[in-house]
Amino acid sequence: NVLIAITHGDKRNKNLPMLLATLYPNEWADSETRELFQGHFHVQKTATFTNGLDENGVIIRQVPTPKKVDKYEKENGYVNAKKRFLGAVYLNGETEQVFYW
Repeated sequence: NVLIAITHGDKRNKNLPMLLATLYPNEWADSETRELFQGHFHVQKTATFTNGLDENGVIIRQVPTPKKVDKYEKENGYVNAKKRFLGAVYLNGETEQVFYW
C-alpha cells in the first residue's frame, strides 16, 4: 500500500504528484501512502527531510548525500553539508519512522 518514488531532483517539476499518477496509474491507485525521495542538492532540508512536504498527497523528502566532496563542489563552495544516509520504515501502509545516520 506504499508507493515509493526516487528522483535525482535536478529537474524542477512543478507537479510531481500528477506525474507519478500519470506514469504509474496502477501503483498510484493501489497505494494509500505515497512518498518521493529526491537528492541533487546534497543537503538535508529539515522541513522536508523529517516531516516531508505534503504536495497533493505525496510526501516529498529532500535527502542528503553520503558522498565525498568532489572538485565541482569544492570550486563552488558546497562543502559544509553533513554526509548522511536516510532510512524509512513503513508499517501497515504508513510511514512508521524516518531516520538517518
